[in-house]
Amino acid sequence: MLTNAEIRAVGSLNDLDGKRVLRALLRLGWFEHRVVGSHHVLKREGYMPLTVPVHRGKSIKQGTMRALLKQAGITEKQFLDAY
Repeated sequence: MLTNAEIRAVGSLNDLDGKRVLRALLRLGWFEHRVVGSHHVLKREGYMPLTVPVHRGKSIKQGTMRALLKQAGITEKQFLDAY
């Protein structure tokens, strides 16, 4: 398990593109269940569905990214490796 200092040292979750976030989560074992407008709903067995906002021209805010990773059970390092 990584310490908070190690997690912060890995990289930043600021200004991440929604499409790239979606692709990274797909690489990490999630699959696209449905799309409702600009929100992509991902599923994975044993987890609640994740809703990823993919708005053209906008990045996903840091707090939203942290919440997504927490819901997905993914560390920041794991995510950034797939990103």
